Amino acid sequence: MTTPDASSLRILIVEDNEELRSMLVEVLERMGHQVQSTDKAKDALSTMERVNIDLVLLDLKMPGVSGFGLLKLMRRRQLPVPVIVVSAHISQDVVKELAEVGIQGMLAKPFKKDRMKEEIERVRKAYLSG
Repeated sequence: MTTPDASSLRILIVEDNEELRSMLVEVLERMGHQVQSTDKAKDALSTMERVNIDLVLLDLKMPGVSGFGLLKLMRRRQLPVPVIVVSAHISQDVVKELAEVGIQGMLAKPFKKDRMKEEIERVRKAYLSG
C-alpha cells in the first residue's frame, strides 16, 4: 500500500464477489487510497461506526442484507458517508429507488478503472471538498 497523502480517501468496499473485491482493493490502494473491504452489510455498518470512512463502494445484489438494505440502515443510523453504487443491475426502477435512499454516484458493471477513478473524483469534489 502506498503512503496516504492529502488526496487519499478512506474507502470501504462492500462487494460479495471475492475476485472483484480483491481487484478493487488492489487498484484503489495503487491509486493511494486507504481501503477496507467486506462482503457483508453487517460488517460494513460496524466498520462505518468505528472508523471514519470517506466513501463507500457498494454492490446492490448481496446475500443476506442487500445493498439497498445497507443504504437504508446507513440513513436510519445517520451515517453521512457518500456512496457509489457498483452494480450490474441498474434499471430505471433501480435508479429511482436509489435516488430515494440517497446515493452520490453509480458505476455499472463491468466498468473500466478510469471510469471508477472519474466517479470517485466527481464524488470527492461534490461531497468531500472543504
